[in-house]
Amino acid sequence: MSARTAAFFDLDGTLTKVRTWAGIINFFKERGEKRFTYYRFWSYHSILYLLHKAGLLSQTGFREPWAANLGWFFRGMTEQEAEAIWQWTVDDHFKGNWQENALKILEEHKQKGDFLVLVSASPAPLGRYVAGKLGMDMAVGTEFELKDGRFTGKVKEQVNIADRKAILTTQRLTEAGIEVDFAASSAYADAPGDLAMLEMVGRPVALNGDELLLPIAEERGWEHIP
Repeated sequence: MSARTAAFFDLDGTLTKVRTWAGIINFFKERGEKRFTYYRFWSYHSILYLLHKAGLLSQTGFREPWAANLGWFFRGMTEQEAEAIWQWTVDDHFKGNWQENALKILEEHKQKGDFLVLVSASPAPLGRYVAGKLGMDMAVGTEFELKDGRFTGKVKEQVNIADRKAILTTQRLTEAGIEVDFAASSAYADAPGDLAMLEMVGRPVALNGDELLLPIAEERGWEHIP
């Protein structure tokens, strides 16, 4: 079988205008649940935020525990029970907040028959739900540990962020037996935390890029789609 041409998409900021983490937290907030977890989460990460703003903690150093500790909210739930979180986040929180330019590009790749991959730091089950809704072929996200059929609240492997976006994506493709022509493929992202994913293809694109990614894209001669 010949190598496939693929298109890799980040989620938050690239495909959506809103953040996945906010949807997960608001799912419980609207129901008046997990209040102690909510305050614990914000208290812990407020300190990391201040360290990041002071230049004492990198963007990845701030975002990685943020993504990992979302597991606190669905700890103790079964996979079936947690499906309600993913569905509400995508169907309600994302509603009206999709990036129309990104959806158009996604559809163009779909029409070409490209292999479509969602690559996100968000919980992998949520990523798979998004991929299913958008007609994508694969989702690579952060896997969370299960014990006796329930989430423990801990990350199973590592958060799918920064360099690991490229590492985990290539691993998942290999495990699935999908051979990709990376030189002929495209990747779309909005932030410098996605550089490793952008660098693994022949056509990296800053899609809805932020103020940190745009100078890098311009310096490297990458496409920019606002």
